Amino acid sequence: MDKLSLSLIENSFDYLDNSIIYAKATENRAWKYALLNLASAIELMMKAVLEQEHWSLLFEDIKKANKDSLAQGNIKSVNFETAIERIKSIVGVSFSPTDEKYIEKIRQQRNRITHFSVELHIEEVKSVVAKGIGIFIKLYKQIETADIVEDKLHDINIELMGFQKYVKLRLAEIEKEISDMERPSIFLTCPSCLQETIVIDKKYDELSCKFCGEVFSYKDMASFASDGYFGPCPECSNGALAYLSNVSILGEYICTKCGFTGENNYNVVCDSCGNTFWDENGGINYLCEACHRSIYK
Repeated sequence: MDKLSLSLIENSFDYLDNSIIYAKATENRAWKYALLNLASAIELMMKAVLEQEHWSLLFEDIKKANKDSLAQGNIKSVNFETAIERIKSIVGVSFSPTDEKYIEKIRQQRNRITHFSVELHIEEVKSVVAKGIGIFIKLYKQIETADIVEDKLHDINIELMGFQKYVKLRLAEIEKEISDMERPSIFLTCPSCLQETIVIDKKYDELSCKFCGEVFSYKDMASFASDGYFGPCPECSNGALAYLSNVSILGEYICTKCGFTGENNYNVVCDSCGNTFWDENGGINYLCEACHRSIYK
């Protein structure tokens, strides 16, 4: 009887090959399968990295690790998030913040495609697939020697160059349009496709990405691209304060619209109406200007 036997590495490369085949297809629907196959390829390669460290790391609950169960495939295997944490903390592989954002984006899109109705921005998917292949290569380099890696990845690198060429051409196409538009002073990177193509859409007073077409409120950008949203900006209308902990010893609060910067956040909630307002003086009873006038008129 014929059998198909594939190691984790071989299985992951099968999915990667399929991802590239679909990515080279002409119809938009193929990008869905390019993304699904890439997600599986990365997940299996992460498991291969863990297996090389120790087979028990393939179990979601290491306390239930059992070689017989593993051989039979009768296990609850490690999920995406746990695998990433183990690769970082146990194997010692470092991912850049950008890498982690792309891995999370791929995971989210895979789940959305698999379980829900889906609306994909093709430009965004192309950018994510290009970066995702790079992350796959980084993981594979943790397993094999340099010579084997170079031989195995020669064809993949050629395909990756094709994606990179596309990205460069797309960026060149929109460069003039972007240069003619107002841009935020700091938050230029799109949380979706991670290209530095964010502009301010004055008509709707929001942020939009010229590469993938995604749209963000200033508040959304603060939540997606920083340590969180910390209230409205005191300098501009509709702006939102983000907090970046890595720009100085104390960190800084920065507006995602006008670029206002401060070491302290004086946003407080009005005790009367519940609205947030800026109060550098502080006090026990916080009242916004409108409520103060109404109460003490």
